[in-house]
Amino acid sequence: MGPKHFLLPCFLSLMMMMMMMISLSLGIKHETLYNICSQTQNEETCVKILETDSRTDSSTLPQLSLISINLTRNQAIQNLKKFVQLSQSQNPTADIHDGLLLKGSYEDCVIIYKLILKKIEVAYALSKKGKYKEIIQLGQSQDLAYRCENGIPPNWNNYSTAGISEDMILTCEASASVNLYVANNYVPKAYYENVQNMND
Repeated sequence: MGPKHFLLPCFLSLMMMMMMMISLSLGIKHETLYNICSQTQNEETCVKILETDSRTDSSTLPQLSLISINLTRNQAIQNLKKFVQLSQSQNPTADIHDGLLLKGSYEDCVIIYKLILKKIEVAYALSKKGKYKEIIQLGQSQDLAYRCENGIPPNWNNYSTAGISEDMILTCEASASVNLYVANNYVPKAYYENVQNMND
């Protein structure tokens, strides 16, 4: 194969990479959000969650990763405060036995959400380092949110908690989908530079 035949595929490959890089720098397209959310329980809800942050539409994929994790953190903080409040209050409609069960389950949720927040901080740190393939903590957080809600006695599992638990579960799922998409589709700038250097 002559030099010209060797250089042409390299040049075309480099041009395709540069076009992709320029596209990514222009921000996230709406259809990209739907592509990201296509594997979630509710595609529309996932997109709405991500768009609650005004920076989403103008973000790059790495920025969207951080935004999604931050949304998950905010929801976890909100839920933790709610479960702390519930664990410290008495439910006037519950008898003594049910009251003790509720109090214990709410206290368990407080412990669970503190663990969730620790996992989210790990995910955020990995995202900042660009280690997207190592971000598994969001799926783990979703499982923990399910554990919290399922641990509330059946007669009371819809009392004040079902809405925020669902919000947490869906936000974890949206964020996990974002970071899986970033892990599979984002090519760091350093990679383009290395390819260019190889072709010089």
